Amino acid sequence: MNNPATNEVQSSKPITLKDIIMIVWNRKFLLMIACFIGLVVTVIGGIIFNSTNSKISTIVEFQWSGITAGEYPDGKRFDYTNIFESYIFAEAIAELSIENATTNEMRSNIKVAPIIPGNVYDLIEAELLRGNQITYFPNVFSISVNHSKLGLSKTEGAQLLSLLIDKYRVDFEKKYIERAVVVDFTKVSLENYDYSEAHQILESQVILIENAVDRVLPLGSSFVSTQLGIGFNDIIVRTQLISNIELRSISARINNYLLTKDVTLTVTRYRYDIERLELDLAKYHAIETGLDTLITNYIGSTAIIIIPGLDMDDIKVEPYLSTLYAKLVDVKSKIANAEQDVAYYEIRIDRLLGNDPLFIITPEQVVTETAIVEDSIQSTNLILSKVVEDMQILLEEYNQYVIQSQIRPVMAPQYVARINLMIFAIVGIALGGSIGLAYVFINYQKKQND
Repeated sequence: MNNPATNEVQSSKPITLKDIIMIVWNRKFLLMIACFIGLVVTVIGGIIFNSTNSKISTIVEFQWSGITAGEYPDGKRFDYTNIFESYIFAEAIAELSIENATTNEMRSNIKVAPIIPGNVYDLIEAELLRGNQITYFPNVFSISVNHSKLGLSKTEGAQLLSLLIDKYRVDFEKKYIERAVVVDFTKVSLENYDYSEAHQILESQVILIENAVDRVLPLGSSFVSTQLGIGFNDIIVRTQLISNIELRSISARINNYLLTKDVTLTVTRYRYDIERLELDLAKYHAIETGLDTLITNYIGSTAIIIIPGLDMDDIKVEPYLSTLYAKLVDVKSKIANAEQDVAYYEIRIDRLLGNDPLFIITPEQVVTETAIVEDSIQSTNLILSKVVEDMQILLEEYNQYVIQSQIRPVMAPQYVARINLMIFAIVGIALGGSIGLAYVFINYQKKQND
């Protein structure tokens, strides 16, 4: 008759801390199993979640002129959400042999996000509170790729990201960096040309090299090639030595000894030049006669121009007679130059044909000097060929240097997990332990009630 009352008294008895410790201790293996299950489940879930949602990321800093205004160097708007062209994606897919991936899929799984320092946020907020409008264009960006959705491993995702940035550099260089390319004339067969023509080709090659150096020297004067150990100033010194020594010696021998491979052709050219100059002389003389007539009959006077409302003295215009005299002087100068050129070519023709008694060159001298000139042309061509080769290496390194300074990765591509597995594991252990504890105490309470 007293059992129900006794059970009621026992059920209402409070659980002490000792009871809790003993309950937990007696069920410790069960709790450990529950914690382990929670750990395994959460870790596996975290790995699966990371495998589909994590990314490979890097940070790139852009430093070209105009980036702080949100523009490319040519003034076009810089859209950071679409910096990679479709052909860049296509080249990357082909180079890395990525299967089952299109350019559109690659574009959708690559994200570019600006990185804005906290002090800039504060500055913008402060200016807006003052009622001022402020625009900020970032130049540091985070570029990430969801490699798992493209079927790539972590290593392949990092390779893809590095390759895309490298190809973007190449694309940027083609569009916005002035490439000073030296046309190489040293591979021309100079044996097919006359000595004067070969000299002109070599001289033109020197001019091309110096022009290329002049274009890059203002910004690249301190640049030194890592491969060659020289800079653009060294190239200029070498070309000046070639011009002042080799080319001048070749020119002097050709002109002093009238060296040519085809006397008839050279004489024909000189006669053609004389005909052209005589035609110009006829034009100049006609103009000269007309100017003399205008000057003789000139009866004009000085004119004064008054502009109402202009706070300055009256403008005096020189008489037209001064203009006529200036034109007459210019025409007479052209006539004198043309006449001197005609006389020069006539002398050279007479010497080539042997009609100048003052010009005495023996056949032996011609043979000797011809051999010297031919050797000099070949040796100079070889020297220039080496200069052109060094110049091309310098230009390639310099362009890479310019691009690297304008498009600079701040860090190497890194794997960025979507969730932290360590934290996830701790949560799993806590969750498993909580569920285990709940089961233990519910089961204990049930037994007590029974």
